[in-house]
Amino acid sequence: MTTTEPSSPGRVLGGRYRLVRPVARGGMGEVWLAEDALLDRRVALKSLLLGAFPDAPELRRRAFREAKALARVAHPGIVGIYDVLVDGDDPWIVMELVRGVSLADVLAERATLPERDAARTALALLDALDAAHRSGVVHRDVKPANIMVEDDGRVRLIDFGIAYVGGASKLTRTGLIVGTADYLAPERIKGADAGPPADLWSLGVVLFEALEGRSPFRRGEGADAPSATLWAVMNEPPPRPVASGRLAGPVLRLLEKDPAARLTSDALRRALRRVLAPPAPARGPVVVDRPIGCGGVVDREPPDEPPTRADAGPRRAAGPRPPGRAGDPGERVAGRVPPGVRADELARMLAGTDADGAAAMLRDVPPETVRDALSRVGARLAGPVLRRLPRQRAAQVLAAGSARTAGALLAAVLAERGTGGRVDGRAAAHAAAVLQMLGSAPAAGAVAGLDTRAAVAVLSAMPPDEAARILARAEPRAAAEILGALPPAAASRVIGAMPVRPLCAALGYVPPAVVADLLRAAGGSRTETILRNLDRPVREKVRRRL
Repeated sequence: MTTTEPSSPGRVLGGRYRLVRPVARGGMGEVWLAEDALLDRRVALKSLLLGAFPDAPELRRRAFREAKALARVAHPGIVGIYDVLVDGDDPWIVMELVRGVSLADVLAERATLPERDAARTALALLDALDAAHRSGVVHRDVKPANIMVEDDGRVRLIDFGIAYVGGASKLTRTGLIVGTADYLAPERIKGADAGPPADLWSLGVVLFEALEGRSPFRRGEGADAPSATLWAVMNEPPPRPVASGRLAGPVLRLLEKDPAARLTSDALRRALRRVLAPPAPARGPVVVDRPIGCGGVVDREPPDEPPTRADAGPRRAAGPRPPGRAGDPGERVAGRVPPGVRADELARMLAGTDADGAAAMLRDVPPETVRDALSRVGARLAGPVLRRLPRQRAAQVLAAGSARTAGALLAAVLAERGTGGRVDGRAAAHAAAVLQMLGSAPAAGAVAGLDTRAAVAVLSAMPPDEAARILARAEPRAAAEILGALPPAAASRVIGAMPVRPLCAALGYVPPAVVADLLRAAGGSRTETILRNLDRPVREKVRRRL
């Protein structure tokens, strides 16, 4: 016998747990509300229906090992595990009872979450996943149905039933994929080992769905849907977010198909905290990030709710503007850019205003049109305009063009007027933030369009793991030139974060003496791994200098 007898209310398991009623059922088992007679409390019991899998005895042993590992992960965002028992031939996991609703139910009712609510939810899930990953546990089935929102608002991650513990044998055999197609990372579909980046991919899908109201890769209907969805995950880029605001860039970075290029946990945490940080007090016109497709210069943060007619008060007739007064950017925008405006017409309009006014005019114009118009007006205006656009909006404009165009626009952002071509440090910080919102390939293409001095300035202004992600997708010779020009301390940190294969491809173009210096500064256990992956002639020359 490979499965338990059918469960029913009143059945007692392990001599102490009485089943009350079923709560949920999925492909891996069923969950029951139960009463613990020994401790007089209510718990949740999950059965793992392993009879459908080959090698059921080994899987039962595996379930016990995983339950022990999960029981050691003490984190308020992860449902607690109390006990494991076997009744019949299937193991049952005794878990903390979570009172609330699933995120799937919340999204079914509300369709989407506001940006801050989505960021707060994602940050809670990230904390829980980080705790599990530090203990060697990967969830492998992060999805809205496995995310509970308790009555007090706390977010909990549940159902590690198909998780695996690092170092143990796989729960599934070759060719058998367990999980939900929409949320499977590409490397899992390929059958590769699924590490923490696979959970971050799934979190990216959840975040996209919470913000956009739809799954980015779900395709088809009926029996063909899983196959069509898996094909989309493997082969199609995610659709461009239209309602994700400041989280659009991080979400797309989480959905990088190459796990080595995917947004890291630390970088995601920084992005989420930026969204949740209280806004700084406004002093005059400030740049405000608006949802994708908008942006511009406004006088203050927009209210959460528009004022009612009664709250708004009587409107005052607009009088003549005093001579020389700039006026309100919002007033200047009204009616200035008609829908469907051509790039050449928009360029003529931009040429007749200053950078602040131009940035305000562009807030509702398609990114492709903005790109073409800024390419026409020249770097002296395009650079200041892009600096004044919200970072999200500037990233859209760069992503809308070719690598060559993106590089030219980025160079305009970095140029400081009247300094003989010197890179403006403040602009470098803005450009770095914009690049971090792009996928690895377009960001690398934009950097490739800069001269080495400008590329070093912008990459030095971002965290090393972000610079490493971009250089990993750059052409090896260009990456080598940038690595060689970075300050030694910064270069060593980037080397420590880059995937080994693209790093070694780039180091092949760096003089061996410089490679030796960089590896010596980087230190750590990666040195031998990097040396083993260098071409033999380069490796021997570098070893002689270490």
